[in-house]
Amino acid sequence: MTIRVRDIPYATLTMSRIIHSLKFDLGRTRNGEIVELIAPLDSRGQSPHCKAVMPKHQIIDLRVGDDIWHDGSRRSYRVKGVEAYRDNYLDDASDETIQSEGYIVRGA
Repeated sequence: MTIRVRDIPYATLTMSRIIHSLKFDLGRTRNGEIVELIAPLDSRGQSPHCKAVMPKHQIIDLRVGDDIWHDGSRRSYRVKGVEAYRDNYLDDASDETIQSEGYIVRGA
């Protein structure tokens, strides 16, 4: 029998997960166009293209309502939504070998 928590198999909750990039929903423009930002992550939870605005220090820590600074447009945005854009579950053997490719979230 597989135990499920909110329709997620329990086995995946105990496995480590690597998050390669996050997708931020930044709202809509005056023309109604959706503004989204894809932020690649390093092993420290940072992105080379954007920064978390204080009091948060890492991109991985941003939640709805926080502000994010985008280097390309040189402005800050209010985060309306956030989700993992590219991620994978890992087994224990592959944990340390690919740590530089994204931010690892340890399993329970």
